Amino acid sequence: MSTWMDRNYMLYKDGWYGNNCSQQCTEHCRDSFDCNHVTGQCDRGCDVGWTGSFCDKECDDGTYGYDCVNNCSGHCLNNSPCNKQTGYCDRGCNPGYTNSYCSKDTANLQKVDPKLTVPPSIAWIVGFSILLAINVFVISAILIRLWRKRSKRPQNQSDTNDDGSHYQELSVSKGDKTYQTLTIT
Repeated sequence: MSTWMDRNYMLYKDGWYGNNCSQQCTEHCRDSFDCNHVTGQCDRGCDVGWTGSFCDKECDDGTYGYDCVNNCSGHCLNNSPCNKQTGYCDRGCNPGYTNSYCSKDTANLQKVDPKLTVPPSIAWIVGFSILLAINVFVISAILIRLWRKRSKRPQNQSDTNDDGSHYQELSVSKGDKTYQTLTIT
């Protein structure tokens, strides 16, 4: 025999709650979970941009995120409200502010004088010129060293042919064979 709870629980269907599942759950429970089948409350919390036990209240202007706990920057264009899910200023920022949240004050950004910046083409030219100068210096040093080495050689050298023969002419002798004896001590 089934109890009253078992019979009534069987009647509940997803997305509905209350007596005989007569009330529909809100569509804003966190991560698309269904609400509690008895109370209708979102037990796991609300999706971003929604608040309340039933997740049926949109975030107030100036707040966003899960359970509307984050505050907007207050610098959205013409004081328009920020996006209640992301906190972004979808319509842009008031003058003097930048980034998606309009939270970065442009007055505090370092201003760079365009006259002080070096265009990339000039940087390439300077770099190439430095490399060229180094190559010219190295090649010049090598050539000077070779020139000095040649200039140190005596200039008054002359080729001399000594007609005197220092070699003994060898010939095959036909006749007596002369042997010397070697003694090994």
